[in-house]
Amino acid sequence: MKLSAAKVRVIAMKRITFLSCLFVCLCLSRTAWGWGQEGHMVIAEIAYNNLRPDVKAQCDALIAVNLGTYSSSATSNFIMAASWADDFKSQLGTGTSHYIDLPLCINGLGNNGICNDGVATNAAPPGVPNVVTALNQYTATLFNPSANVTNKAIALRYVLHFVGDIEQPLHAANGISTNHPPPGGDAGGNDIVIHGTWSELHALWDAGGGYLNDSGVSRPMSASGYTIISNKVADVVATYPYSPSIGSIPDPMTWATDSYYYAETVSYVGITENGTPSTSYLNNASATSKQRMGVGGKRLADLLMTIFATNAASFTVSPTNGAAPLNVTFADTSTGSISNWFWNFGDGNTTNFTASTSPSHSYAAGTYTATLIVSGYPGSSTNTTSITVTNVQVAPPQITSITPQGSDIQITWSTTGGTTNALQATFGTPEYNTNFVDISGPLIISGVGNTTTNYVDPGALTNSSAEYYRIRLVP
Repeated sequence: MKLSAAKVRVIAMKRITFLSCLFVCLCLSRTAWGWGQEGHMVIAEIAYNNLRPDVKAQCDALIAVNLGTYSSSATSNFIMAASWADDFKSQLGTGTSHYIDLPLCINGLGNNGICNDGVATNAAPPGVPNVVTALNQYTATLFNPSANVTNKAIALRYVLHFVGDIEQPLHAANGISTNHPPPGGDAGGNDIVIHGTWSELHALWDAGGGYLNDSGVSRPMSASGYTIISNKVADVVATYPYSPSIGSIPDPMTWATDSYYYAETVSYVGITENGTPSTSYLNNASATSKQRMGVGGKRLADLLMTIFATNAASFTVSPTNGAAPLNVTFADTSTGSISNWFWNFGDGNTTNFTASTSPSHSYAAGTYTATLIVSGYPGSSTNTTSITVTNVQVAPPQITSITPQGSDIQITWSTTGGTTNALQATFGTPEYNTNFVDISGPLIISGVGNTTTNYVDPGALTNSSAEYYRIRLVP
């Protein structure tokens, strides 16, 4: 809610010693409550539910920072802290930072920036500071690696709130007409008197046209209060599911002009001053408010992910050693906003994926360094591991027996499976000449481990009772 122009008062902003990130100035302020605490907590929970665990941890740590006088059990976690900027607005003198008064012709815009009723829009420029300049300031503080933790803790609280405020259409517009001339205008609908549940237009929109009422969500929140917020979040995201879009800091003025569009096409359409809002108008206001909260939760999540997210390459390997050929499976466990996975297996082979994939690779004997490089916003990360592959040690074949079988000879030997052996023989005088001759050709020994194999040489070269024989196996 904003006070009307007639109620504008000058507030001397207090200089807070530790609060270097505040505007220290004299400023004109209207009280502005945005969506009320319920709406701000809905937006915050939508965002929080879509933060990565490491980003949640960083945000939670900043919310836990003790701000002394400006700490409260009513703002002690991420969800409730979305209302911190309203709770301490008067003490900190930041009223104008909750909205931006972009001039809007209540009766329609004519030519050359002149409203249809003759009022000039250039007579009502938005004041500074405003919600756009505030978001730029506090976002920069969160991004600044030199900013101290207290200033970052305060900046996060303001960002939580102001991202919600800027989505309320009447926090981005100031209606002007002959009845509400510039520079004050209608104070964002505060001076548009209506009848019924709300006494002025801005209050109707702070309540989301009836979609929000703050009932049952007093802070510190009870379990039932969190249930109310979670149910409202579920209702919003069912219609407006979150889809991440991170990697760059947006200009919050684009958010303001987005909300201005809804002020122009919904908030000021179908409503008359001193009239009672119709059911159709309230339904449109509720539907639009639901959409704005969905957009606000997404934008808040994207902004915080862009500020705090880091990429970390990580993977597991099984097995890390063994005998060749060794088939190794890699399981990606990387975290971050990753768009590319590059695997270098260390043996000259590489592969690239644009989605998380768990590849496998076969290694020959050797020692290798496998590398995974992930990249995306805000950068790349590398991780490595070693893999050792040994040669299979094959025991030499050993003849265990040579047995005459009539005109045949049975040769029995033991060996390790997976080798190829040739059976050779020589015959002649007792001198055992060494002119061995292949008598079998290659013999394939299948399987692994010790194997006993028989070979019967049917009556042929070696089968002469008048000679001596010598047999060998060639691996």
